[in-house]
Amino acid sequence: MTFYTPTLQDLICAHSKYLANEPRDLFYKVATELISLISYGCVTEITVPEAVATLLLTWNRRFFLKRKFREEDLSKFENIYNSHKIHLDEFRQKSIESY
Repeated sequence: MTFYTPTLQDLICAHSKYLANEPRDLFYKVATELISLISYGCVTEITVPEAVATLLLTWNRRFFLKRKFREEDLSKFENIYNSHKIHLDEFRQKSIESY
């Protein structure tokens, strides 16, 4: 099986289309900025799992209208994050073009 590998130009084009059509981009920017601040050692009252949970709650609002987000859900996010933190930190060190 062969897979198409997008070029940098493909990614730039897709990003442009995303920005034109995605009103929730602000929440992505806020979440990624918080994660960057935390990753570089800035002190915040927000954790990486909380930033990610906020993003997912925003993007999946309809799902969470039917099902309440609970403290145990955040605990699951924290456990997943903590178990993969080393790999996530490695990903943060690379650009998407290097993959």
